[in-house]
Amino acid sequence: MENKRILVVDDDPQILQLLQQAFESKPWQVKTADSGSSALKLASAESFDLFIFDLQLPHLNGREVLEALRKRGVATPALMMSGQATPVTALSFEKLGCKALLEKPFEIDKMLEAAETAMSARTSGPAVRVLVVEDHKELLQLFVRVLRSTGIEAVTAQTGDEALERISAAELPFDFAMLDLHVPGLDGPQLVKAVAQRTPKTFIIVVTGEASSEEIGAAYRYGGDLLIRKPFMVEMLPSILADLKHQAQEKRSKAEAQEEYDRLPTHKKMMKKVRDMVAAPQRSKSKRVLRGVAVAILAAMLGLATLGAAAEIQSAVVGQGSLVQSVIDRLEGYLERDEARELEGERRSR
Repeated sequence: MENKRILVVDDDPQILQLLQQAFESKPWQVKTADSGSSALKLASAESFDLFIFDLQLPHLNGREVLEALRKRGVATPALMMSGQATPVTALSFEKLGCKALLEKPFEIDKMLEAAETAMSARTSGPAVRVLVVEDHKELLQLFVRVLRSTGIEAVTAQTGDEALERISAAELPFDFAMLDLHVPGLDGPQLVKAVAQRTPKTFIIVVTGEASSEEIGAAYRYGGDLLIRKPFMVEMLPSILADLKHQAQEKRSKAEAQEEYDRLPTHKKMMKKVRDMVAAPQRSKSKRVLRGVAVAILAAMLGLATLGAAAEIQSAVVGQGSLVQSVIDRLEGYLERDEARELEGERRSR
């Protein structure tokens, strides 16, 4: 149960420190708050796997915070702590999705056990995380309520700038981002572009009812993956996301592969490029010629790498790696067009 996220709320700094140390030893990710109002703000903006609230809190007590979250559609399981716990109190909290009411002072082992039980019962796999950007408050609440009712974690923003703040604050990338093209601040295709740049692993769903065809086309060019036009049946959102899960995973895998490639030194990037070209099926004559050249380059580089006496020569070749890779990339681009023309000619002749 690694990578679980827990929000702990108590006005006693010693208890916050004690629980944070205990949970992070699992290891779980922990955020803390010392008031009900701070807890409500955090829990509404971010996704958590478990809430742990003290009953007596400044501004809003633990029960009031939990009631407010349930009204907003947040289904995250919760534990409650109290120095005045009674069976009647525990029964009333059950109706709000509270998994246990722990009496203070509590044993840390019992708290860990209760937390693990509450999170295990919720789901057997990681929750889908969605960033929802919509400036219409009532519609935003409806989106969130429908998503969270099926166990999907929804984080909200009403402006483009807020959306970028949510992405920066998130410790894990979102699986999906639902972006309305017309929101205050940064909006339209520029919002799509900014989100795609900051979280390339996220599948971007463009939502609009009024955007022009030019805006929609630009949104796709800047990183949008799917368009949903308003109005639509909000109740269908969970099934839509379920159908898109495979595509979202493919996008994440490609982004992770690109990150791994970007971390390689220049000469290893060049060698990987050559190996990929050698391994790929070549249908056109021009690309078969290029493959032969690639084989020769690869053989020469591997030969130099194995000759201890040629270390200086190898260093010089590696130093020119970016230039060679640039030439290969350009040749590949030209030959892609040649192959397309050849295939088109074959199709017409048939």
